[in-house]
Amino acid sequence: MRGITEYAVKDIYEHIRNHQERDFVLRVSAFEIYNEIVVDLLKRESGSLRLLDDPEKGTIVEKLVEEVVKDGQDLQHLISICEDRRQVGDQIIRLTVESNLQETSGCVNDFIASLNLVDLAESECASQTNTDGTRMNEGKRSGQIPYRDSKLTRILQSSLGGNARTAIICTMSPALSHVQETRNTLSFATNAKEVTNNAHVKMV
Repeated sequence: MRGITEYAVKDIYEHIRNHQERDFVLRVSAFEIYNEIVVDLLKRESGSLRLLDDPEKGTIVEKLVEEVVKDGQDLQHLISICEDRRQVGDQIIRLTVESNLQETSGCVNDFIASLNLVDLAESECASQTNTDGTRMNEGKRSGQIPYRDSKLTRILQSSLGGNARTAIICTMSPALSHVQETRNTLSFATNAKEVTNNAHVKMV
């Protein structure tokens, strides 16, 4: 996912440079979900984190570290740290951008936007990867968790049919040994295309 994050960072800072009339604050957080356990990638030693339902923000991760970004290089560094600390679960890197018009403009309009960069864990068949133990158990459990009970689904609820623009990139292997995984991926992509989002700007 490094290529996508690099382009995202480039676009964000290009937008900031083109809107000098506004003040921007950029924050980053990241976590991994494995066996329905949420771990902070900026502070792995904090252990398993709980999900809380906030009436205004929706589902949030309790005590998740959020770093204020200094510049593009600092953001790339923090993202690299998170990607290096990821193990085998689903990874979510969230960039939150806040902006407001400077006081000299005569009025103040605050905007808040979030960009979720999600990299789902691979789902190879255990027979093909000689997987056993914990990794196999993860595969079994992930297939048994109801859609609405999944922590990943709860966290990304606004992106899955809410006030958001969503782009999904599916990667597949042409190898005959991965036919089943390819079919599953195509099935997922087909279902995802049926989701309708209604994105609109919210001003604070």
